[in-house]
Amino acid sequence: MERTRSIGSISIAVFVIAMATAVASAQQLKPTEIVYSRMPTNIFTSPTGANSPTIWVVGQDGSNDRFITSGTMPRISDDGRFLLFKRFSLTSHFDPFWIYPEFFVRDLSTGQETLIIPASFDDVSGGHFFSPASNQGNHEIVYNAITCLSRINRDGTNRLRFPCADANHNDKFPAIRRGGDQLIAFSNNLITPGVGGLYTVEISSSNRQKISNTTCRDFHPAWSNDNEFIAFGTISVNCDNNFPAISTYPYWVSNLVKIKPDGSGRQTLTNYPLNQDCTQTAANCFTLGYVWTENNSKVIAAGRINGVKGIFAVNADGSGAFSQIPISPGNAPDFVGGIVQPRVEQHVVSIAGGVAASGNYTLVSTIGEPIAGITSTGGPFSFESGFWAAPFASRRSPFDFDGDGKTDVGIFRPGAAEWWYRRSSDGQVPALQFGTSTDAIAPVDYTGDGKSDVAFFRPTTGEWFILRSEDGSFYSFPFGGAGDTPVPADYDGDGKGDVAVFRSTNNTWYIQRSSDLGVSIITFGASGDLPVTADYDGDGKSDIGIFRPAGRMVVSAVV
Repeated sequence: MERTRSIGSISIAVFVIAMATAVASAQQLKPTEIVYSRMPTNIFTSPTGANSPTIWVVGQDGSNDRFITSGTMPRISDDGRFLLFKRFSLTSHFDPFWIYPEFFVRDLSTGQETLIIPASFDDVSGGHFFSPASNQGNHEIVYNAITCLSRINRDGTNRLRFPCADANHNDKFPAIRRGGDQLIAFSNNLITPGVGGLYTVEISSSNRQKISNTTCRDFHPAWSNDNEFIAFGTISVNCDNNFPAISTYPYWVSNLVKIKPDGSGRQTLTNYPLNQDCTQTAANCFTLGYVWTENNSKVIAAGRINGVKGIFAVNADGSGAFSQIPISPGNAPDFVGGIVQPRVEQHVVSIAGGVAASGNYTLVSTIGEPIAGITSTGGPFSFESGFWAAPFASRRSPFDFDGDGKTDVGIFRPGAAEWWYRRSSDGQVPALQFGTSTDAIAPVDYTGDGKSDVAFFRPTTGEWFILRSEDGSFYSFPFGGAGDTPVPADYDGDGKGDVAVFRSTNNTWYIQRSSDLGVSIITFGASGDLPVTADYDGDGKSDIGIFRPAGRMVVSAVV
């Protein structure tokens, strides 16, 4: 660089160098990639510096195996943007389940790491897990501290320790299921008869329940993606109030098992001797830390099979079949911590003509990266015309009446004004009469309890009627006028549905925000347009949009 350049030119050059450094430190993860950790070279010396455990990511086909950072026991947030892990600075030997770890969150888009909990004797001694809600804002991380569960926000605030005053608490390895309830499964290895085994507890720390047909030998639960099963490992030694000796780490587990949350359907996925000596290199054993593949057909775990140390995908049908996922040479993997959730990162919206002219298609993107092209993983396709809308993030369905995170199939029978819906959580079909034949249904979660409320808008009078899911009581109020179209959604991102109407006579939207009861009035659309609301830019707030029957869709991300 010439020293005679102007100050402005020099500042630009410095800016370019700084940006290059930031990009080099970032790590973008792709859908279905596996996050895992590798052991330090010597577990009996301080796990720092060159002897630190390390965190890696690899494709399920073994592609692009790469280093991310130093640390162990990684967990990945649902959106693939944040990594949760432990690192050590005060210990004399490697013990990922005991004292003095430091607790970090890494923003994978920037490479920035934030210390959430500093090294201390009584914190983050075992497992930890991102809440599925942690994609947006400061939501809870759940972890175990010595023998108790705790939760904390991603920014280190609002720490809450779950009740653990009696001698029956020896709780470890929490895992949170997806859905409205965010139920936590965890393991307890106390040898007290009837105590040790797998448990569930609510995110609020209440309603602790033991899962039947589990014992103190069952460790480290992992929910399937459809929440139908929990996978776990059965340790190879008899129950002990403490873990197996660290000298035998990481091969503590003799078999992988699955069970339903109600304790039924227990099935061993591998067929190795229960009491085998995992200290022997000839023994087929697994480590702790399991994840399910996206279609729930396999459970992925690190282990040693037929003398080979690596990462294995074990069939979930109980056949004992498995395949090895290739990784690059180096230290052995000791913990599989997550799979980046697949999702459609970009949606195509048709302007004119057909969107997909042939075949089935799925559009995927590297999480956190701008779209640089189109990748087809579902079959051949072509586009006549179209444009890219902003990423769609997963949002609560307006028809999730039981709060399990899944849409419930339902009908509204106008003649009798009857509501019928099938709860996806248990298959039950409630039915109720609410409204009249000319009312327009408008269900959404107005009260913020995670369940959609049965509701309708009466176009003749501009009145709303909402049946609370909490207690079955209803309330009503006027908002809008005759002929308006109801368009309720969570426009302000506070977790509660906002009442709103679209007035086609003047193409104006009227939105009453639940956060402050203020009213937004927005003119958007043209004669003949139809309102279409959704969170088009993935910021947690619904956006207004219109469909123009001539074949065009227009979105406004400003509310």
